[in-house]
Amino acid sequence: MIPRLLHQIWVGHLKPPIELMATWQLKNPDWVYHLWTNDKDCGGANGPGGPWKNQAQIDAMPELCGKADLMRYEILERWGGVYVDADSRCVKALDDRFLTPTCWAAYENEVYAPGYIANGTLGSEAGGALMKDMVKACAGARVTEMPAWKCVGPCLLTIVAAKHPELKIFEARTFYGRHWSGKPAPGDAVPYAEQFWGSTNRGLYK
Repeated sequence: MIPRLLHQIWVGHLKPPIELMATWQLKNPDWVYHLWTNDKDCGGANGPGGPWKNQAQIDAMPELCGKADLMRYEILERWGGVYVDADSRCVKALDDRFLTPTCWAAYENEVYAPGYIANGTLGSEAGGALMKDMVKACAGARVTEMPAWKCVGPCLLTIVAAKHPELKIFEARTFYGRHWSGKPAPGDAVPYAEQFWGSTNRGLYK
C-alpha cells in the first residue's frame, strides 16, 4: 500500500503560498507531512536518505519547477506516499482510493491536453517501478536544452508511464478542475483539489 506520507516541495527564495499548502495538512491530519526545500539530501526530516541521485541535473536545471520535478520522483521512489504541488488547494481529504494502487496520477485535461498525464499530484509505493524508471529517465534528460514540462515533467511522465500498466490514472477533474489555460475539466469526478498552475500563471492564485 501507499503510505500516509504527504510531500510538498518549495525551492528557491520566493515566498511560498503558505495558505494553499496549509490546506493539505488541515484536511489530512492523520497523514505525516513533509516539506522539502533546498536541502541536498533525500532524507530531510524523514531521516538519512543519501544525496539526490540526480543532483547534477537538479543543479543544472534552470527552472525551479523543473528542479521540483526531478526531486518529486526521487522522494516517491525513496519514501513512497503522495506528492502534491505547493500551488494547489486541498478541498477534500484524501481517502483509501489513493492508498491501494501501487502508483497513480491524473490526466492533465482530457479535452485540451488529451493523453497527457499531469505530475502535479502523484502517489506511489516506496521503491515503485514507475518512480525508479522516472529517476533513470531524468538522469539522461536534456535539462539545459528543453523546457521542464517536456524533459522532466508531464511529457516525460506520459512517455515512461506507457510502459507501466500498473499506473492508475484518475480523471483530470479529481485534482485539476481547470486546465492551465483556464478551460474546465470534463466529467463528474469528485474533486479533491484545485490547481492554480503557479509556474505557468506567474504564481497567482485566489
